[in-house]
Amino acid sequence: MKTYRQMIPGEHTAVSVIPQPKEVQNGEGVFHLQNSCAILAGQELSEEAEFLSRRLADRFGFKLSLKEILDDSPRQGNIVMKLTKGKNSKDIGSEGYTLQVDMDGIRLEAPQPAGIFYGIQTLLQLIQAGEGQ
Repeated sequence: MKTYRQMIPGEHTAVSVIPQPKEVQNGEGVFHLQNSCAILAGQELSEEAEFLSRRLADRFGFKLSLKEILDDSPRQGNIVMKLTKGKNSKDIGSEGYTLQVDMDGIRLEAPQPAGIFYGIQTLLQLIQAGEGQ
C-alpha cells in the first residue's frame, strides 16, 4: 500500500513554496494521503478535481477517486475542495485560497476556481513521499 504524507513544517521552519503564502499558521500533526482517500468537489470544480487527481497519479503513482460533494459527504480522510462566498472571500481576492491540512484531511477553499487551482499548486509542493514507501 502506498502512503504519502502532507507535511506542514513546524513553527521554526519556513514554508518553501512558490509563490510564498501571504499567511501561514503552523499546526501539529500529519495527514496521511492514501489510496482510500477521495477528492470531494462540486460540479463547478470538476476540472480542478480531475487535474489534482491526474497530478497525484503522475507524481505518486495512484489515483484518488473523485466524488461530488454533498451535505452529508464524509470529509474526514479526504481532500475537500469548495468555493466560498462572503466576507472572507473579499479579504483574499478572486485568486486567493485557504488551505487547511490536519490529521483529519485537507480542505481547500477559494472564492473562484482560479484560487482552487493555485491552492492545488501549493498542496502539490507540500506533499512529500512517506519514508520507506
